[in-house]
Amino acid sequence: MEILLTNDDGINSPALVKLAKELNKYGNVTVVAPDRDSSGKGASITLRDVLRFNKIDFGNNIDFYAVEGTPADSVIMARKEIADKPFDLVVSGINYGANMGADVFVSGTVGAAIHGYLGGTLSIALSIASLDAVQTDITEAVKYSGLICKFISDNKISKPEVININFPNIEKSKFNGAKNTFIGPRVEDEILIKETRPRGDYYFLRLDLKEDANYPEESDMEAIQKGYISISKLDTNMNPGGYDVKSNLSAQITEYINKNI
Repeated sequence: MEILLTNDDGINSPALVKLAKELNKYGNVTVVAPDRDSSGKGASITLRDVLRFNKIDFGNNIDFYAVEGTPADSVIMARKEIADKPFDLVVSGINYGANMGADVFVSGTVGAAIHGYLGGTLSIALSIASLDAVQTDITEAVKYSGLICKFISDNKISKPEVININFPNIEKSKFNGAKNTFIGPRVEDEILIKETRPRGDYYFLRLDLKEDANYPEESDMEAIQKGYISISKLDTNMNPGGYDVKSNLSAQITEYINKNI
């Protein structure tokens, strides 16, 4: 199985090498990721600037490439230029910081998975509910990501779709299992911070949880809040009222993880 691994945290994310080594047990992994943190880029692509990439040596037998562009650019570059074989699976992550609710549409992690899907490949976005890349232990998230890859390989699943998976940031003993969820409503607000300086005004943008954030039953947010791995199908057709869309694959992965947790 040919696997493309990418992310939006950048080529130097500590999660990238760990996940690459794990997925390499189940196929031939090629890593193509942005050369810097590209969080919040969504599914954007570079149209008015030059795209370049460099091969990076991380001292193992896996090929790593850094792209001067967005996560989506990385997927396109991997498919169109770097790889000499088509990919059977695109994996994006593991992202530090959950990607849940309608806010997935600004996520570079999910955006990369969307472009994998648009290229005709089954794509999975992986995130963990913690922004601390130093203190967060991703051992269990990496392990279950490997199991998901094994399940897809063993069952020769190839139908293109986007599966969005979020891991809770808790100890293994506190895991309650996995849930097949829907992607809930938006739970974050844009906060614009203005600073006035001698040379003019500057603005900084951040996302904060809404004070009245609501976690509907069976949603991805509720699952994480209750200590479950959330497994959701992204409704790529954006159907009205599509929150209840659950794919057969997301249900199968949920069942498989619960048997192996």
